[in-house]
Amino acid sequence: MTIRCLHLLTICAAVMALGSTAVRADEAGPLSDFQQPMADGVTVAGALHADAFARLPAGTRVIDLRSAEEGTSESAAAAAERGVDYHNVPVPGAAIDPSAVAEVARLIGEAGGAPVLLHCASGNRAGMIWGAVQVRRGAALDDVRERLAAVPMRPAAEEALAAFAESCAAAAEGCPAGTPAP
Repeated sequence: MTIRCLHLLTICAAVMALGSTAVRADEAGPLSDFQQPMADGVTVAGALHADAFARLPAGTRVIDLRSAEEGTSESAAAAAERGVDYHNVPVPGAAIDPSAVAEVARLIGEAGGAPVLLHCASGNRAGMIWGAVQVRRGAALDDVRERLAAVPMRPAAEEALAAFAESCAAAAEGCPAGTPAP
């Protein structure tokens, strides 16, 4: 019973630590049909609702993983209208491009503790790329998978993440070519 209580206390502490930096639903509801706060101030999400940019907490950095065909010009315009720090790093399907991982890692790092909303159309690519960033930073794949348990990742994305982790483990500097150290 004591171990279970300690585990619950650890989970509660982690959730409390998320409170100040995670992007959360407000009185008007969620910003997306799917959104999951992660442990590092990043929230992964699917497609944003039309009013999401107007409701984001001040200082939020948005990283959109969708392609132009998926409506990024509309999102960029809405973000610009609201003064939101918006970045588009297209990630096609369940493929992990090491340069995209490096760019997302850079954007998260440069957010300086401000909330980051990493999103795509469903949350699948957002979870996959968030996981790849964590692996790139040295996290064990099993730990990353555990943290991604609530994210709706398709098998192809999970396989791509596992392959990326294998390539990180095999590379002398810990990351595949194209992913400079954080």
